[in-house]
Amino acid sequence: MWLDPTARPGLARCSAPTKATAAQVAALRALPDPVEPVTPHLACELAAGHQDDHAALAVASHGGDQWWWLRWDRRRRDVVQIDPCEATEHAAPDPEYCLFPAGHPGSHSFNLQPGPNRKVDDEPPPTQPHWALRGPRM
Repeated sequence: MWLDPTARPGLARCSAPTKATAAQVAALRALPDPVEPVTPHLACELAAGHQDDHAALAVASHGGDQWWWLRWDRRRRDVVQIDPCEATEHAAPDPEYCLFPAGHPGSHSFNLQPGPNRKVDDEPPPTQPHWALRGPRM
């Protein structure tokens, strides 16, 4: 995966929406000890401008020890277990950890603006105009 050089790295998230299939939702809901309920409506959490697969955390199971991601593009969608990225922002008073899958492209989660709130019902994530994710104009 590569970042689009015209994107503003370090600011916006991709936020492309998707919906997990019924079979994927059932499989995710069957995982033991989830941290929060599974919702079929997800949005890409990676930095805006990435090319290739989108990725959204579907559920953390086994008390948070296993992170399950939905990865998708125009032709396919897969549920995969990927450990989180090991990057840490040490400059913050309380170190922040990257909440993206290991090997993700682009900026770490702690460098991006917050994404849409995760929902635990069957409503799609809130949509924002693309310009609202870029921050204030200079």
